[in-house]
Amino acid sequence: MLSLLAVALLAQAPADARPVAVLATSKRPGVDQYVATLTTRAHALLQREGVGPLLDEAAGRAQLKLAGISDSRTCQGGRACVTRLAVILGARAVVVGIDVGKAGASLAVVMEAIAADTGQPLVTSEFSVP
Repeated sequence: MLSLLAVALLAQAPADARPVAVLATSKRPGVDQYVATLTTRAHALLQREGVGPLLDEAAGRAQLKLAGISDSRTCQGGRACVTRLAVILGARAVVVGIDVGKAGASLAVVMEAIAADTGQPLVTSEFSVP
């Protein structure tokens, strides 16, 4: 699933390179550690695969704070909100949103790369972890 994300972002022509930020886009109870791990791993994979320019999480958060957004997790995974985050990061930016929820002992994960200029997902991956 992470490889699919890298392929989708790399498939763009070099002239179309977009700044990419991987951000936690939901704040749900009991999943903070999982969100942090997934966000870190997704960023590392995109970096290893040469996706760029790639903003680190601290730089993305700093840009959002300058625009008055204190926490990307307040989006609660909503596409319109994540699109707004992408627009703040740049007219052609992409936000890879990481949304994790917990149901009993299982985790539900949605990773979605949203383009600022279209508001549409470049790729979406949903999976559960028992």
